[in-house]
Amino acid sequence: MSLRSIASGLAVSLVASALCFANPCVVRADPPACPADPPSDAEVQRRLAWIERHVDPTERDTRWWFTGFLALHGLLTGVQLTLAIATPDDDARPDFIVNTISSGLGLITMAITTPPILGAGEFIRGLPRDTPEARLDAMRAAERRLQQSAEASGFVRSELSALASALYVEAASLTLLFLGRTSGAFLLAGGGVVLGQGRLLLHPTGAIDAWRTYSARHADAGCESDAPVASAPGPSLAVSPSVPGPGGVGVSLQLAF
Repeated sequence: MSLRSIASGLAVSLVASALCFANPCVVRADPPACPADPPSDAEVQRRLAWIERHVDPTERDTRWWFTGFLALHGLLTGVQLTLAIATPDDDARPDFIVNTISSGLGLITMAITTPPILGAGEFIRGLPRDTPEARLDAMRAAERRLQQSAEASGFVRSELSALASALYVEAASLTLLFLGRTSGAFLLAGGGVVLGQGRLLLHPTGAIDAWRTYSARHADAGCESDAPVASAPGPSLAVSPSVPGPGGVGVSLQLAF
């Protein structure tokens, strides 16, 4: 098998890995039905307070992790792109181009997979609680947000994510190796492993620990009721026509979280 075919195959793995990060490849079991007799109002309030106490520090830690690595990937993308454009050395330009693509994909995967725990504290505190029924619905919504956060954190720290990150780095390194940039390939492999695996290993585990403790204490945690329950807003994509100036026609693309 030629080096070209190996690089092509691993490039496909790179794309698949990026898609897997963007849309977590996890199959989740259907939640159980809520019991006919709900917990008392006092118990509901205690459980809501418990979730709030554990969400706030986890949200703070995750925000630091997310903002730090988002900024790091953005900085690396900008620096590598600048070097790719400005370098007078045509032989070194492929190194910078591949590094730009590599850092850019890391930036994209961070941007489109915002952790559900971010904004969870404000979301939970903003839920209506003026009646016992509203407090029960608020508790179910808070449980769901905590569970979603735990599942997202679990995926980030899973073996699948580690494998996807390794394939990502391997594909990029072999691309440089195929282009004859041996030293650049080894440098990218080393730096990619440290950055990619470090990003996964440093992801806070507070949501995982909180949900594990909460679900162990309450058998009905995360159950599905017939009544509609508020949920966290997901990312949305909007495309609309725009007119930038006289005689001009364009397209406006908006990505919201």
